[in-house]
Amino acid sequence: MEILGFDLSAIDVAAWWRATVAYAGPRLLPSLGIAVIALVAYFPVRWIIWRLELRFARRTATKLDDRIAQLARRALQISAVAWAGWRLFELWGLPSVAAAVDAIWIAALAFPVSALVGDRIELWSSPAETGSWGDVIEIGLRATKIRNPDNLVIVVPNNEIMRRDIINYTMSGSRIRLRIPISVEYEANLAQAKDVILAIARDTAGVVRDPPPVVIVRSFGASDVQLQLRVWIEDARGRRAIADEITARVLERFAAEGMALPYPKRDIYMHQVDAGGAVAAGRGRHAARTGEPVGEPGD
Repeated sequence: MEILGFDLSAIDVAAWWRATVAYAGPRLLPSLGIAVIALVAYFPVRWIIWRLELRFARRTATKLDDRIAQLARRALQISAVAWAGWRLFELWGLPSVAAAVDAIWIAALAFPVSALVGDRIELWSSPAETGSWGDVIEIGLRATKIRNPDNLVIVVPNNEIMRRDIINYTMSGSRIRLRIPISVEYEANLAQAKDVILAIARDTAGVVRDPPPVVIVRSFGASDVQLQLRVWIEDARGRRAIADEITARVLERFAAEGMALPYPKRDIYMHQVDAGGAVAAGRGRHAARTGEPVGEPGD
């Protein structure tokens, strides 16, 4: 008997069927179990993501958190299908196909990460004494390359990126707000200090006028009043340069207008016993800035 060019009479159909049943039989039930596990894991997690989106994402004005929720749903769908396929191909003795599914799975999960191409992000691990941020320059199947401001390329595994919160300075637009700490001594005129800081901020290139810069009293230190300048800038990539320029100009302007910068001060009490056993107390002020010692009473 010949069908489509094959001579079936030469094939032991019964033996072939027995071999097929012997191979497939033990694998049918585990295959069904894998499919059930994938479905059971998929729907509850999808419901949790949906509830979180309703509670948080849709109540905010920004679209960034909505985008994150969409990416989470997509990653869940891809992972459920890919895991089931990977386990099934492993179970049915097709390791090369399973490896291909694994690679496609990683690549698909990396697509959300690819939204960072060219973005400036904060690094959670970088060499000591180097920049803590960098620009994404390349995204591969397994790792992402980030160049920091010292021109060092840091290779971060994609699974590490997927597990961490990412501070992205440019994803929501190039405009960001800077908070620059500036301290003045307690004897300083706060209104004058604020006027000086605001004037310099408004005159600095890259600082936007609307919303305008503001200066607030942040806290009180041991020997200083700690202010904070808050400014919006046009380009997040210039935040370090702008902060440096404003700080340097404030320092120069304070010096020109006779406003001393704060430095630690200590009151030191010294006791001296005279020949009659009486204790003479002396008080001196030690200026930590100059390091000048306070002499004994009577010097």
